[in-house]
Amino acid sequence: MINEDHRPVLIVIAGPNGSDKTTITSRILHHEWMELLFRMSEGEVIKQYTSEIPEWAETIYHQGNI
Repeated sequence: MINEDHRPVLIVIAGPNGSDKTTITSRILHHEWMELLFRMSEGEVIKQYTSEIPEWAETIYHQGNI
């Protein structure tokens, strides 16, 4: 349960390939304050939009982002 002192927090973990983003994310996920976490990765966003909005998917594929 969230108490009255709870404040929303946005944590962004970004960086180039090989910069330990996955390692850092795995470590912070074990903290109890992360139990209400909503996690989103670039791959998940791309998959969602490529299935829902075909025009966006075509643009993404043509730009070589996948």
